[in-house]
Amino acid sequence: NFYIGNNLGASGTSALIPGDPIQLQAGYEAQIQRAERAEGRPLKLSEVSHYYTRETWRYVRDYPYQAFRGILRKLAFFWTRYELPNDQDIYFVTEQYAPITRFMPIGFWLIGPLGILGLVLSFARARALFPLWSIVCLYMLVDAAFFVNARFRIAAVVLLIVLAGYAAQWLYREWRAKRIKRLGIACLALLLGGLLVERVPPGVDRLHVQMFYNAG
Repeated sequence: NFYIGNNLGASGTSALIPGDPIQLQAGYEAQIQRAERAEGRPLKLSEVSHYYTRETWRYVRDYPYQAFRGILRKLAFFWTRYELPNDQDIYFVTEQYAPITRFMPIGFWLIGPLGILGLVLSFARARALFPLWSIVCLYMLVDAAFFVNARFRIAAVVLLIVLAGYAAQWLYREWRAKRIKRLGIACLALLLGGLLVERVPPGVDRLHVQMFYNAG
């Protein structure tokens, strides 16, 4: 998984190594065979794991710019409003089997920017709110170290909802107190956060072609 998320062909969202079969078992076996060919002998699974760990750090050492750029790209993916699929596409499942979700008024388009503002505001009470903001940051960094998709991000979203509520409450207090300058800065931060979450990674299968194929 570490290598899948960090190599020259890594997309940052897919759990596949470029060129490997897309079927889970076939891809798994191909990855073992690649490591054994490189080492010239049969390997235990722990040795396969060590091989890919070494390959990942070799990639980071030999291509530091690409590796750093990949991490930044995955950090941006973490904040996208689009629920990036892994083994299942949330949009396909909800559109086909739970159409009522189309009428849900709140989504990551709102939780994301408010959550970012709440995260920043929580630093003013860093010690008291440490369990909240630190776990969100930890999830974000772990996702960025591997690859980002909706089902891995969901645990952080639960906490971001709390931070979003904290930010909304703070905005209301500032508005009631007529602190225009602080309110303006916060609104600018919300705007920037909105622009960040609005970005959708390229290559996303919005037509659900693969999911229709799988369902068929």
